Amino acid sequence: MTQNLFKMSHQRHTQPILSFLLLSLFTESLLAQIPYPVLTTKSYHVDKTGLIEEFFKGSKYLMICATAKFGKSVNLDMLKHFVQLEINETTGIPLNKTESSGYRLFTNTSLNLSITRNEDLIRDHLGEYPTVVLDFATRKINYTSDTFDHMLDIIRTDIMECFKPYQWLCDELERRHGKEENTTKKAQLRLMQNALTKNLTVEETRTSVYNLTEILTEYFDNKTVMVFVDEIVKLPDDSSNINPKSRSLFAANDFIGSILHHVMKKYSNTTHLARVFLTARSRDSLDAIKNPYLKKTVRIMPFAKEHPYNSYYGFSEYEVTKLCDRHDITPEQRKVLKEIHTGEQYPKGKNYVKIYNPDSIMKFLKRFAKPEILSNDTMPDSC
Repeated sequence: MTQNLFKMSHQRHTQPILSFLLLSLFTESLLAQIPYPVLTTKSYHVDKTGLIEEFFKGSKYLMICATAKFGKSVNLDMLKHFVQLEINETTGIPLNKTESSGYRLFTNTSLNLSITRNEDLIRDHLGEYPTVVLDFATRKINYTSDTFDHMLDIIRTDIMECFKPYQWLCDELERRHGKEENTTKKAQLRLMQNALTKNLTVEETRTSVYNLTEILTEYFDNKTVMVFVDEIVKLPDDSSNINPKSRSLFAANDFIGSILHHVMKKYSNTTHLARVFLTARSRDSLDAIKNPYLKKTVRIMPFAKEHPYNSYYGFSEYEVTKLCDRHDITPEQRKVLKEIHTGEQYPKGKNYVKIYNPDSIMKFLKRFAKPEILSNDTMPDSC
């Protein structure tokens, strides 16, 4: 590969390719910046809605593992948009399914999504579930110096973001029950107010997500709730950088474990939960939490191992070829693409399937596709 790049040093496109290689190393994920409904309108969109069908076939408590920038967050966002119950926030009444943005998206035949042809799944599951999304993927933790109190404050921020989509429900509870003496309703209202203002106590933080699922089930006439957790624990790339004398990180991980434990097992009453879907970079994330119940209960799908979910994370060689065709990438550029991005492999029967980092492929397309092809595709500046 190195020799090939040097042989190209006299060609006019060498500098852009080398610049692209450096750019790819130091920028954040493109996929994670684009909401799923927007992504479906782009020329670089690849249909992964088959994951929705596998999702409903799988375990109630499921964790998908994939390395950075292989589509964990965007697939989670896709699942959320498919299942979430959409609300008229003025009235607090669920929208008719056919009036929802999710229905318009996943039944749009012009997008040619595989899920569009599954009428049973659309009838039974599209837009049927209140959803709770706990996003740990963007947490900014200094693994070498942050105190537990600071990490707890970051977790409270994540909890606040989890509650934000239900600000309207907090207002509705205030309107309905603000002057009542009903202690249960008062407690629910206080919890939501404290979560939305980051004023939760340690114990309230620990049980907040579980309590939110209970509030949603009660408000929406016993509908079961979907819980999505993105990157349950983001481990440092180099664990040797962690001060072995500091227990802050381990305490924070265990605290996150206790939040999830309450969601899945509080009083052994999980009948109001439909499913819990977790993502992580590796199974080590769950090991880091050191919660025996979670290890026993959550079904883990490791990255690059044979299981039904692998084909939905990363781009296959076929998908990369189709994207290159769609963007008029030249044979010479394709050769360089394959030299720079060697891909990963996972077993499938007696053979191995190669998959590529979607984020890097998309950045390559942005750099080398003809401007007229991307004229309607506005990619983030940080790509």
